[in-house]
Amino acid sequence: MIPALIPIILGQVAQTAAPKIIDALVDRIVKDPANPVTPSDAPAIRKELVPVIEHLTNGEPWYKSRVTWGAIGAIFGGVGTIATALANGDYNPEMLGTAALSVLGGFGTIYGRWAAKPLAAK
Repeated sequence: MIPALIPIILGQVAQTAAPKIIDALVDRIVKDPANPVTPSDAPAIRKELVPVIEHLTNGEPWYKSRVTWGAIGAIFGGVGTIATALANGDYNPEMLGTAALSVLGGFGTIYGRWAAKPLAAK
């Protein structure tokens, strides 16, 4: 139960820190005399930076993570291959082993993605 809450908790930490990171970055850009940016451009810059910062800090929700969806696809593909082979009575060890490794790799990837500590978390 507790490991399942880790990505939710870490995502909340990143969502709390991301606006602070973005505000500091935009303020620095706007105040830099070398940039042709005016303070009125700040909202547009913030809007563009939000998804970038969430991605870079590993702070996007799990359902927006391409890594998670790829791993889920690998798990379903492996389970589907195993189920079809066993239903047809095909006990080819190479095929079953490959499908089992696909499933294990998918779970390992999901664990690695969800256990990854967002950069903004302490």
